[in-house]
Amino acid sequence: MSDKELMLLQGWKQREMIVAGKVSSRELVEASLRRIEKLDRQLNAFITVDGDRALVTADEADKAVLLASRDGIHDSLRHRIVIHGS
Repeated sequence: MSDKELMLLQGWKQREMIVAGKVSSRELVEASLRRIEKLDRQLNAFITVDGDRALVTADEADKAVLLASRDGIHDSLRHRIVIHGS
């Protein structure tokens, strides 16, 4: 999927793709930064772009998604143990 296609997706679809592991937050931010670099000379839409901070935040978000998916597995296993152990 091209940067443009990724950026034109609705937010809920981007989130769905992140949760499904089809794209990472970092990949979305990198695509955004490339689009900004490509188009902002013409659009002059940004005063400041803090790409480094955006990438750090994206990495943190990706870690949170990974932890959430692991926690979900653990919660489901705990739930089964409680039900079957009753």
